[in-house]
Amino acid sequence: MNIRDSDTPESLLAFFNESYAGDHFYVDENGDFNVHISGQKASTFHFILIPVEKVNVLDKQGNIKDMRYKFYALREGATVLLEPITILKKELHNVNWIRRWNQFAVLDSITPKSYVWILQFLNHIDKKIPTVNELDLIGWHKDEQGWFFLHSGGKIGKSRQTYRTTFTEFKFLKNNSLSEEQAFKETIEMLNICDQKVTYALLSYSLLSLIVTPLVESKDLSPNFAMWIYGKTGLGKTRLSSLFTSFYDTENIVRVDSYKKDLKSAYTKHKDSVIVVDDYGTSKTAENEYRTDEKVENIIRWLGDRQLSSVDDALPTGMALFTGERFLNNNEKNSSTIARTIRISMDNIFNRNEPGFDSAKMKRFEKFEKMNPLSTSIFFYLDWLSEKLNSQMIDQYKSDFQKLRLKFESKVHSRIIDSISHLFNTFNFYILYAAEKEFITPLESQIISDNALQIFMNILEDQSKPVVHPQVELFLELLIEAIRGGAVKIALPHDLSYSNGRLNPSNGTLGIYYPDTEELKLVWESSYGILYQESRKRNEILVGVKKLGKLLEEANLILKSSSGITTPLQTQDENFRHSTSRAITFDARKIVNVSELIIKLDEQSKQDTLRYIEEWEGIEDDTYDYQDIEESLSDANLIDTGLISNEDEWNHKKGK
Repeated sequence: MNIRDSDTPESLLAFFNESYAGDHFYVDENGDFNVHISGQKASTFHFILIPVEKVNVLDKQGNIKDMRYKFYALREGATVLLEPITILKKELHNVNWIRRWNQFAVLDSITPKSYVWILQFLNHIDKKIPTVNELDLIGWHKDEQGWFFLHSGGKIGKSRQTYRTTFTEFKFLKNNSLSEEQAFKETIEMLNICDQKVTYALLSYSLLSLIVTPLVESKDLSPNFAMWIYGKTGLGKTRLSSLFTSFYDTENIVRVDSYKKDLKSAYTKHKDSVIVVDDYGTSKTAENEYRTDEKVENIIRWLGDRQLSSVDDALPTGMALFTGERFLNNNEKNSSTIARTIRISMDNIFNRNEPGFDSAKMKRFEKFEKMNPLSTSIFFYLDWLSEKLNSQMIDQYKSDFQKLRLKFESKVHSRIIDSISHLFNTFNFYILYAAEKEFITPLESQIISDNALQIFMNILEDQSKPVVHPQVELFLELLIEAIRGGAVKIALPHDLSYSNGRLNPSNGTLGIYYPDTEELKLVWESSYGILYQESRKRNEILVGVKKLGKLLEEANLILKSSSGITTPLQTQDENFRHSTSRAITFDARKIVNVSELIIKLDEQSKQDTLRYIEEWEGIEDDTYDYQDIEESLSDANLIDTGLISNEDEWNHKKGK
């Protein structure tokens, strides 16, 4: 029989008689509480104490740290109901708590001497009192029956004991109009909202967050990393992150500039779930930016070290997802933090003024935002997980995880390989759940998994690429386009043998690429001017030349010398007069595809040169227009190559 605060004296009396009444303790026809010991009446009270709940308050390890009781009471012949009261066990040692509760205690025959019989009654029925184990956390817990999952609406799992959490706001956002199968299939459809690297990463991160506690307990499977979604304002970072990570009827987003205590409260309350740390990169002052970076570094470091820390530490008990306009600066100070982070570039869902906008993406998002299939599917999935966790799931997870680490082996940091392995592994378990439930066929399961594998391979590859400030990203895009289109021509050392290594910027040759060291020198002012004009055409204006140089330095793309960011570079003009320009030396290994592009263009240039020379040598000198051929060779950047290396010879032939 369940007791509610709305129950009547009659229902409470019926509960008492059903649960506690016997030969020694009973309520008579007058509504009085009687105590019989050794066949004789020991005491009578005009007051019926009705325990309805015993609460074991548990600590994080599941040990009882306190105990309290909830009581109702009837008086005046079991016709008057007192307001319920909750009392700690340690307060039961004397009668004072009843006197405070019932002002008519003396009239009801409750005295310090007679209170002994009430204590005997409580001791006699203690095991019959409905018992609840109460925790200050949600998520996974473990008792002698195994793992169970706690949320504000109750418990998921096979434990025979009753559990609840003190948190009332963690109720599942469950769409009751969706069946378990529909919820799963619609969740899979959510992966098509936008760029699948974003959606697969977010879904897998959320799925991984659901099993943080069991994985951390296993010691060597703790998922010690964060995820970072970055991109320009207005693309939809926060809303998409919320769609994929909000399981409960409570906010799981906290601003990165919040007070430390608020951040701490958020990431400790969201056990086995995701807390979104929002809006990185919007600090207005250098001081605020430094403080924000310190907080971010602390959270990611705590995530990275949690399996080594004391269980009493207030460490994250779920996963942390960061969103922001940019990622951490790629420097030596942040290298350890970056290795603990999977970075995902945000797709454009909402910003009509930015590249990549497609109204279809926005419509798909809005559909699923209203439907809410993921949290509904998670509710059902947790029941399946509880059975698996109480069998051999962790052993299977570990075996699959180790195989995936070998599959994902690459040159990136081992922490990143571990992180990607966790994401793909937990995604596969979700697909396994659907296959066992027969929501999908084995063939469909394999197809989905194979597709996901390729996506996570691409995400892994992205981790080796520099993540830079939006202005640096714009600069790199413009530079690649300018090199490919010929607006910025790049020479190789052998191309400049005729000029002793001097560039000729007047014909658009603004850089030298050194294949042996993978360095790229650019005549800075001239290159910047060309790229700036292109940025204006795109309506994405580059910042000033000095500010851009500083950002490139912060992105660790520049090989600095002792004299600063720029260094002297020997050049010459179209009349072969020598001069000096200022150049920046880039680490070409950190500019995606630039080395391959330059080598490809150089090979193409050699082929064009040979073709032009063959044409030139096959034409009679008296019939050839040397002005035309010079223009052709100049357009192809061939006069500045080693194949036509002697300007005196050329001028002699031209003037013949």
